Amino acid sequence: MRWTVSFFLQSAVTNGLSWEPVNARIKSLLAMDAATAKAELDRLTPAKIVSPDDAALVKAGVYLHHGYLAECHRIAQRVESANGAYWHALLHRVEGDFENAKHWYRRVGAHPVLARFGSDWDPCWFVDQCAAGGSAETDQLQQTEFDLLLAHTIAVATGPAP
Repeated sequence: MRWTVSFFLQSAVTNGLSWEPVNARIKSLLAMDAATAKAELDRLTPAKIVSPDDAALVKAGVYLHHGYLAECHRIAQRVESANGAYWHALLHRVEGDFENAKHWYRRVGAHPVLARFGSDWDPCWFVDQCAAGGSAETDQLQQTEFDLLLAHTIAVATGPAP
């Protein structure tokens, strides 16, 4: 079977792959203009951190969302974990450095966010779809992936709910 972005997008809808914001402060950071969000993020310190590396990756994700690619890259490249590799892959895909994005996706390995897309999901295939030219469906699937990775990273950074 030949997979399409539409197939995976429909699978995402069918499987309920949506992001319920787990933190109102993060949701507000994503809604701010880039300069305000960066200033707020530079001074933000969450109340409970169980993984400092993943807390830094949450910051990297918000930087990426607002187009602060150098700041995102600086954080993602220093975190040597599956989450760090995943954020690094997303960054390079956003930059249009598609081969480097695929390199970092291969370093991610098995990941809970990738698993949510199903056993047939191949992130390197999706990078190729993005490289071939965006569509509304491709953009929507990229946003879903970003949202799921951000929610996952927040959960790892802050630990299980009390």
